[in-house]
Amino acid sequence: MAIQFGVASTASYGLVQELSNAQTAEIAEARNETGKATNQVAFSKETVVRQRVITTDTLPVVGTTNALTTTVGLVRSVTQTENNTAYKTGEIEVAVKDSATVTAYA
Repeated sequence: MAIQFGVASTASYGLVQELSNAQTAEIAEARNETGKATNQVAFSKETVVRQRVITTDTLPVVGTTNALTTTVGLVRSVTQTENNTAYKTGEIEVAVKDSATVTAYA
């Protein structure tokens, strides 16, 4: 395994400063009469990709579909930050569950 310095991904919204790719599972539990878990079943997986970018561009709108890296999903959140001591930054979060067909907010 090669060690990599920096972010290799590119974005159409600016210079990528940070990229995270997280996967979570929703888990159902069965419990016995004493309340102890006796069985667990994963029934849905979610992939969430977040990018933090230095930007001069307009960021995507929440509720639209977008592809950050190879994950195509719905834009769940967008944050744009401006201050007096740094560049304007944006943070974009895209999420998709299982292999769901994603449809933008109308």
